[in-house]
Amino acid sequence: MALVIEAAQRGAVAFRARLSADTVAVLTLLALTGAFAWERLHSARGIARLDTITFFLPMYTELGERLRAGDIPGWNPHQLAGAPFAGDPESGWMYFPAMLLFTALPPVAAFTALVTVHLALGGLATYALARTLGMGVLPAMVAATAFAFGAFSEFTGCCTIYAQLTAWLPVSLLGVELAIRSASPLSRSGWWCLSGLAISQMLAGWFGQGAYYGLLTVGGFVLFRTVLAPPAPASGWTARLSNLLIHGAVILALGFGLAAAGILPRLDALDRSTLAGGDYRAFAPYVAQPDDWTLPQVINQLLSIDADRLRYYAGGAVLMLALFALPLAGRRYAAPFFAAVSLIVLVLAAEPTPLHRLFFVLPRFALIHDHYSFRVLIIFYLATSLLAGATVAALPALRHRRWPLFICTPIPFFLLLVATPPPLFENAGVIVPATVVAMAVVALLLALYAIA
Repeated sequence: MALVIEAAQRGAVAFRARLSADTVAVLTLLALTGAFAWERLHSARGIARLDTITFFLPMYTELGERLRAGDIPGWNPHQLAGAPFAGDPESGWMYFPAMLLFTALPPVAAFTALVTVHLALGGLATYALARTLGMGVLPAMVAATAFAFGAFSEFTGCCTIYAQLTAWLPVSLLGVELAIRSASPLSRSGWWCLSGLAISQMLAGWFGQGAYYGLLTVGGFVLFRTVLAPPAPASGWTARLSNLLIHGAVILALGFGLAAAGILPRLDALDRSTLAGGDYRAFAPYVAQPDDWTLPQVINQLLSIDADRLRYYAGGAVLMLALFALPLAGRRYAAPFFAAVSLIVLVLAAEPTPLHRLFFVLPRFALIHDHYSFRVLIIFYLATSLLAGATVAALPALRHRRWPLFICTPIPFFLLLVATPPPLFENAGVIVPATVVAMAVVALLLALYAIA
């Protein structure tokens, strides 16, 4: 009995310690989010961006006014001779944060709150996902801060629909992971609902190209965690495939069901427009032309801070840590999945390859993807942030097995040489010295760890 009591006391102490560490981490993330949002938004200049003041702020303001009046905003009488409102893919209709905030608050305050909510949601969900995948508190903080305060933070100000998709991506993956792990039907149902809610918000937030990328990522994660690398390996392939069908079907049904009130008006409006089927070629051929980057362009955009392309900056330190994740973490922390996502996204953002032809088998993917194909990079930042966290999480386990670091350390130094000026292509953005130094410092610290 004494042994049982002692074991219970030790378990309680460990639980309190873990809870305390997680609580401190969450409060720290919220404090950082508040400080970041205040620095960007306290004078309202942080939302004075072209897309915001000419489109999203007026549209969301109209949305809030109509909802306060108890009206369903089906029609917009203020543009042209009138235009569909609920049928507009970027009107905010059925995007719950916009609907709630712009109904309750004045326009500028509501948009400021919307930016803050996206930052907090993205950071906290990434932290929770990293912890669920087995990372410690510090590595999960690395992943969360790398994601929330990287390119995603620029999405919240410059490209509202980017943030409306990207903020919900870690939420959807978290719901998938916890649903697959759950032994109780009740808790599994709850996590299914969370993932379905996240999918519905991705569909409402960026109906079309962004939602397509998000759905493929969620579907790929379901496949990975049920068939290829289940948390608790099933008895055979039949059970794994059964889990794939059950989890995938339920989550998709919930997501599309919750989003139906937003999807149906948009599909109806699209069918009646000059862009029926999403084909730009007849009315805007210049937009329909593929706008693929070369692979050097992709690398340059991820590492250069260009005034017009800041939203594609990933950061030297994060990318350098992410490069080590797969050899160091192996199959832990779902690193193979996030490494595969990162590589696939980089290839799809560049000029056509056999991989493009494989994806073009999917319905309408080629038509949608060719319209500014580099937008697929919105998926890249969550994957690389989690890979960076996985690298930090894997380091303590290499105390007696550091040969992977010896093998991998020269690779970043080579990439560092490739990434430094002169630019890799004409009119490239400049890779600033701070990014180069960050890459060198991370590579050097990992090399010192390997020989210490």
